[in-house]
Amino acid sequence: MTYIGNELQWKRLIEVDWLGQYVKTWVAFNAWYSNNFKPPQGKKRFSDRKIIEKIKNDEGDICSKIENFLLGTGSDQKSFQSNLADLHKALSDITIKSNGKRIWLQQISDYQEKKSIDNKRNGITYKIKIDEKNKTRKVTVDNKSGKNIFKEIITTQREESFQGEKWFEKLVDQGVFMKLTLSQRNHLKVLIEESSPIHNLLNSDNIPTEIGPYKFTSDKKLIARAIIEILYQLRNALFHGEITPSPEVQTVYQPAYLVLKKIIPGV
Repeated sequence: MTYIGNELQWKRLIEVDWLGQYVKTWVAFNAWYSNNFKPPQGKKRFSDRKIIEKIKNDEGDICSKIENFLLGTGSDQKSFQSNLADLHKALSDITIKSNGKRIWLQQISDYQEKKSIDNKRNGITYKIKIDEKNKTRKVTVDNKSGKNIFKEIITTQREESFQGEKWFEKLVDQGVFMKLTLSQRNHLKVLIEESSPIHNLLNSDNIPTEIGPYKFTSDKKLIARAIIEILYQLRNALFHGEITPSPEVQTVYQPAYLVLKKIIPGV
């Protein structure tokens, strides 16, 4: 009797399917938050996106739990930090997209973590109003007499035009700022960059959050919110069929699964 067929079949089962593990873990997470975030009686069930925003606002204490993992030095905390470092590396090495946008910690959109700006310089009024609900920035510049000389609504789609190394020069060439003087343009550039809802978590400051070999921002609340968003985007990419299964993709979903498993209450 030959056992070659059995041998090959069992060898195929040796490798862990991290995509499958992630799906099962997200279903457990989904069951938890569906049970804990219920609408008023008679109202429609909250959408997954709305619940994720509630979790990012620390309803359910998930973000607080993540912040404690980032702060601690115990074995559980160190394990979480190591898995997060692995997830960051994998997402840096491999391009995974959800709805056409890359998923990684170097470009996270978070409007809530930015405040509106009302600035006056040389009699000129500069305002940037953050609209968290509609995910926009309204930019206006008024002259000394109160007349508007610049107005721009920066939508989520338009945000890409305001990013990148040469974004300012490109928009100047397109005539976007032509009604402003050079001094006014340069001042507005600083304010637009300051109010940007696109965050690079690897932009560390004087007291960085050290995660493995990486130095993240000291804003642990922002890191916690970003982790929830990344995990949700990875869920979407997987559930919506945007992922092409491969060994490389498995290296992303392995640490993602381990991070997700740690934050589910009761697991």
